[in-house]
Amino acid sequence: MGIKLIAEYVHSQEVQDKIDELGIDFSQGYFHGEPSMKLK
Repeated sequence: MGIKLIAEYVHSQEVQDKIDELGIDFSQGYFHGEPSMKLK
């Protein structure tokens, strides 16, 4: 099917390890960095 999965709300290494274990393709959340405003 070519479907890619994205996990949201990743806040710790423990959660990221589980995502990796499950084979989820991408992740985002505070573990990777805090949100910031887009500069114009």
